[in-house]
Formats: sequence, structure tokens, C-alpha cells
Amino acid sequence: MVPIMSTQGLEGHIVVKMPQQLLIFRMLRLLRLVRAVRLVSSFKALWKLTQGFLNCAPTMFSAALMVIMTLYVFSCVGAEFIAKEPWEDEAVAELVQVHFRSLPLIMLSLVQFVN
Repeated sequence: MVPIMSTQGLEGHIVVKMPQQLLIFRMLRLLRLVRAVRLVSSFKALWKLTQGFLNCAPTMFSAALMVIMTLYVFSCVGAEFIAKEPWEDEAVAELVQVHFRSLPLIMLSLVQFVN
């Protein structure tokens, strides 16, 4: 039920006015309710996505650890066989000096090679 205010006009006519502020507040409350209902349905999907990520995080961590360990082992092999070998060709020697002078650089070179 909408409250109606009536006032007497100048010529004796009754002028009916609805309080505009009350209607605006009702509309804002209704929009807030609609937005909350819409967000609840999108929160369900977001919650499922977050729970899935949290449930697979240990597996992803283990897989990343295995990849890093494999890169480390092959970097050590590369350091022994590539970096310590004397190269006769100047271009190859320069590439080896740039990309294989330390273990982190060898790992980075292997990651770049894989990608």
C-alpha cells in the first residue's frame, strides 16, 4: 500500500502527491534484492571453482615439484657435458658461455627450449 498525501490546491482542487523519496527507496531495496539473488547463483559456480582448485592444489604442487626436479637433474647433466667441454667453434663457445655459465641459466635455457 502506497501512502498518498493530499493537499488543497489554490482553486479548491485536491492535489494528490505521492512521496517520491519513498518510491525511490523501495526501488533501491528491490534492486539490492535482485542483485543479491543474482550474485548467489554466481557464487555457487565461483565456490565450486575455488573448491576444485583447492582440492587439486596438492597434486599441482607435486607435479610442479617433479618438473623442477627433472629440470635440475638435466641442468646438472648439461653443466657437466656442455659447459665444461672446450668448444673449437667460436660461435658455439660464445653461446655456451652466454647460456650455460651457471646452473640457473642452464635451467632457464632448458625451460626456453621446452617451450
